[in-house]
Amino acid sequence: MGFDTAVFSGPNGSLRLFTLVLGAIVVGITADSYYKNIQEEEFFFWTSVVLLIVSAILAVAGFLGIIGDAIFVKKADSAFHVIGGLVVLVAGVLMLVSVIKIGDNSTTGKYVERIAAGFK
Repeated sequence: MGFDTAVFSGPNGSLRLFTLVLGAIVVGITADSYYKNIQEEEFFFWTSVVLLIVSAILAVAGFLGIIGDAIFVKKADSAFHVIGGLVVLVAGVLMLVSVIKIGDNSTTGKYVERIAAGFK
């Protein structure tokens, strides 16, 4: 059983690696800073975690040759990433809206820092 390095070659492979690295960064940052009592932030965090885990499983399965060259699996992988990208986009917009609403109600403390960090 050999490793299939073609999974990470070409534009799709580079995008897959970029997605995994960016997903890990997003999960790391949001895990450190989100507030559990704000539903939009919790939704964004857990959406990012689930998508990162599934993306990592798909990447490892492709690298180990478990997935193979089945057209259905490749289409399902692409569909997962498109749908996942849309869900993360919606979750991110909801989170930004909640942070802005919090900033409108409070002008001191961590909320101002979070709003400023979001618009750098």
